[in-house]
Amino acid sequence: MQACETIALHRTQFEQLRTQHPEVDRFLLATLAAQVNRWSEHLLELPFVPAPLRVLRRLSVLAEEFGNEPIAMTQEELNLMSGTTRPTVNEVRQDLDRQGAVRIGRGRIEVLNCAMLERPLGRVYRR
Repeated sequence: MQACETIALHRTQFEQLRTQHPEVDRFLLATLAAQVNRWSEHLLELPFVPAPLRVLRRLSVLAEEFGNEPIAMTQEELNLMSGTTRPTVNEVRQDLDRQGAVRIGRGRIEVLNCAMLERPLGRVYRR
């Protein structure tokens, strides 16, 4: 995560921005479509993908988004993102830590070896 600035626009300002810059609508539509796709994937995973693989998948996606930076995330947040229980997340994290794939800290996870996360996912996600 990085420091950033945000602005708030009144509805009329936002409409004016969209009118003056049609690319804003294209960007918003693409962002919304990507989010709907992510939610759809999550919903499809729940009944068909085993919980430990869902945890690996979330860690893999987060590692891609965060790059080489540690992922600021609690165990509770990861279990909510994975749709699984805290004990399952704890077990997967500890296994990955023992294997040297991640380093666990308080409120953070540092991914050391993305390939170790990805390997078991290949069978389910056709990588």
